[in-house]
Amino acid sequence: MNSLSREKVPVMVTFDLPEVWTPNLAAVIPAQRLLINKLLAEGVVQSYSVSADRTKVWMVLTVDNDQYAVDEVISSFPILPYVDYSWEPLLFTNDSSSVMHFSLN
Repeated sequence: MNSLSREKVPVMVTFDLPEVWTPNLAAVIPAQRLLINKLLAEGVVQSYSVSADRTKVWMVLTVDNDQYAVDEVISSFPILPYVDYSWEPLLFTNDSSSVMHFSLN
């Protein structure tokens, strides 16, 4: 690895949304969804899940191994003024796309 490349690490981010949404929070959801879709396409976000009661969001990011990388990504989130969040590095993360699929054809 050369000195310019950085190791990428998975990080679990948990957002706590308010139980009662304000009109301002509801208004930024379309912009939030657009940004998440962009980050999913870029591979920055691996997964994004919202609880059925809309009070919790779980997201797996893949970021540079830097203590500020998560906050840098999240700082652009339209929902940020309305939520609290915490994060922790993961040892690894698996999903169905990481499993080999065989074709019988």
